[in-house]
Amino acid sequence: MQTKGDLVPTVPVAEMCHACGATTNIKFCAGCFSVMFCSDTCTKAAWPAHKETCKSVQKLKLSYREKV
Repeated sequence: MQTKGDLVPTVPVAEMCHACGATTNIKFCAGCFSVMFCSDTCTKAAWPAHKETCKSVQKLKLSYREKV
C-alpha cells in the first residue's frame, strides 16, 4: 500500500555497481536513486549513458510529489 510519503512504487534492484558490476561498497545514484555505483570513478564513467535516465527519473519524482 502506498502512502502520501512514497515517491514511487518500490522496485527490486540488483545490488551491484551499474558500471563495473562490483557488489561491495555500493551506493544509490544521488540524483535518481534507481541505480547503484561503487565509486565516484564508476559514477563519472557511467554518467554519459545514465544522464538521460537519471534526469527523467528526477522529473518523474518531482511531478509525482507535486500531485500528492
